[in-house]
Amino acid sequence: MITPSHSLVRYDNPVLVSRTDGAGGVKQHNAPGAGKPVLGGGNTIAPGVGAAAPKKLPPVDDKSRAKTPTQTEDILTSILPPREWEENGQLWVQKVSSTPATRLDVINLQEQLDHMLQKRQARETGICPVRRELYIQTFDELIRQVTISCQERGLLLLRVRDEIRMSIAAYQTLYESSVAFGMRKALQAEQGKSDMEARIKELEEEKRQLEQTVLELKAKCEAIEKRESERRAMEERKHAEEIAFLKKTNVQLKASASAAMDLLTDFDRAHVLDKQRSTAQTVLSQLDAVVALLEETRNALASESGNLAKVKTAQIAQGIKRAQGKAMDATKELHSAVSKYAKAMDKDRRFKAAPDSTNMWNPRALDNPAKTKVLNRAIVLHLVREGRFDLARTFAAETQTELLENESSAHAGFADMFAALAAMRVYDLSPACEWAQRNSIALQAVDSPLLFSLIRLQFLKLLFGVPGTAIVGTREGALQYAQKNFEPFKEQHMKEIQKLMCALLYANNILGSPYKDLYSSNVWTDVSHMFTRDFCLLLHLPAESPLQTCVSVGVNALPTIMKMSSILKEQSGLEWSTEGELPVEIPLKDKQRFHSVFVCPVLKELGTVKNPPMMMVCGHVVCKESLLRLGKGNLGTKFKCPYCPSEGRGEQAMQIHF
Repeated sequence: MITPSHSLVRYDNPVLVSRTDGAGGVKQHNAPGAGKPVLGGGNTIAPGVGAAAPKKLPPVDDKSRAKTPTQTEDILTSILPPREWEENGQLWVQKVSSTPATRLDVINLQEQLDHMLQKRQARETGICPVRRELYIQTFDELIRQVTISCQERGLLLLRVRDEIRMSIAAYQTLYESSVAFGMRKALQAEQGKSDMEARIKELEEEKRQLEQTVLELKAKCEAIEKRESERRAMEERKHAEEIAFLKKTNVQLKASASAAMDLLTDFDRAHVLDKQRSTAQTVLSQLDAVVALLEETRNALASESGNLAKVKTAQIAQGIKRAQGKAMDATKELHSAVSKYAKAMDKDRRFKAAPDSTNMWNPRALDNPAKTKVLNRAIVLHLVREGRFDLARTFAAETQTELLENESSAHAGFADMFAALAAMRVYDLSPACEWAQRNSIALQAVDSPLLFSLIRLQFLKLLFGVPGTAIVGTREGALQYAQKNFEPFKEQHMKEIQKLMCALLYANNILGSPYKDLYSSNVWTDVSHMFTRDFCLLLHLPAESPLQTCVSVGVNALPTIMKMSSILKEQSGLEWSTEGELPVEIPLKDKQRFHSVFVCPVLKELGTVKNPPMMMVCGHVVCKESLLRLGKGNLGTKFKCPYCPSEGRGEQAMQIHF
């Protein structure tokens, strides 16, 4: 044990309790006021030695009894146990002092407290173990002083001190528990941090994938909308072209009629009409007179009057001759008026006969057997596409035409197409839906909405029926069909499905709803065209017959070519040669354009096989004939590009293939 440190509690002088001699024995020294110690081995003091052993507080006597010094010392010893320490093999004991304190002692105690606080650098605020220890010693000293003067008051202060220490110990335990709890939570949080970071990364990756999916779906939606808008624009353009053609025909007919009416300005139109009416009345009256005379003659013959019959017969001959003369006179007057109209028409160039078309075509164009074979194949395929399979087989057998492998397979496939189209004409979509289901993967590969369009049309049929027919729809059947078949299309066609579901609310009044466009017979025609187009697309064939396209283009171009030929022949006596190119530009529809063309920007000529487009070193493209002219007939001559300052040679140019 070490020597105890300085304390603010007043103690008596230390007393030597025992010491150890050189031989290892222990000698006992009786301390005043201490009981007889029980010595054991080593330096340990038995519990009976002085104040080192725990003592029970003596009972508090009656206030009338006088307190003895021994009783006071025992109470002090119980409250403040004596200090023990070992020094140089000697055991020392120091008991708390039982000397009463004066006012000066209290002042000294306060000064010592301030001195020790300053000396040991105790904190003025907050938790400070040094300050706490000094104040505990001060409080013990106060208890000692109070106990000497009043034992009861000292014992009460002892209870207060123990309660304070117990509360502080409880707070300390609570603080340590809270610190331990905080450490555990911090460790748990630290351990869960990695899991949380992994979860965050997983969610971020999932978010990125979902955003990528959203972008892909948006791209698909935009592609579908673009494709549908192009299809709608194409249909509208086709419709507009048909309307323009009809309007043009109407204008031409009106122009012809107005021209014919304008020819009547040379004479009175009303006069012609009067002549027509008077001629008709004259002819009819003469015919009535002849009929009456014939009936009278028949009655005379029936009465068997011979003389009268002979007279009537002579009258009939004269009446017929007279009626014929009057009718001829009236007809001559009408013919005289109408002949002027015919002569005026002959003079007007608008009514002249069309020019001869024999020079519009080349009779030797198909003399080549290879070209004849191609034409025969085109005719066979056209007949197949029109559904006339027997005629196609007969024609192929008579012309000895052999089809390619894909064309033969198309021959078998068109039978299914015409069967489905025939069923659609009677509003039966089952064959078309079955074919679309079998080829759904191929249709998805070309981004075709045919399957959804067929299911959508079947839903509209079940909901509204078919306009203009006896087919009636029901809301329940349409709803069950939608629940069964719309599920696979919710990602690509959700907006259209929502529109169809909203149309269920207006099933009884669709014409007065925002969805009246669904109740239209044109949807059947549109779906039929889409089915034909996609069917041919899967067979790697165009939507229209090549022969029909060629004939249509030729029919559209023939009037222009005939007019151009007649103008050339009338003005300069020249005739158009069919060799090379057309003399004028022929307007074609977009669906009738299959090949790119190149027009040389220098010579303004179309590129051909003999005069192909050539790209110079600077990147500009001209025809080969232009290169020869720029190089003055020699491709090795250096020349300047007509569009930029670059220089090059014709032999450096590369041929461009479209």
